[in-house]
Amino acid sequence: MTDEELRQLTSLPESALHEYKQQWHNLDNGQGKADFVKDVLALANSAEKDSPGRILFGVRDPKH
Repeated sequence: MTDEELRQLTSLPESALHEYKQQWHNLDNGQGKADFVKDVLALANSAEKDSPGRILFGVRDPKH
């Protein structure tokens, strides 16, 4: 992904294929692991061959 592609992607609001997370999940506890798996499965259920889902960490949803 180029810098320009990343800028364009982060200018879009969250959707079924784009999830923004301000910080990484805490995988040291069960709740953090469950939240991570939930996010990945939600994208897997929405993604298509030519429209992959993405979770971008360290990014705040631009509509907030």
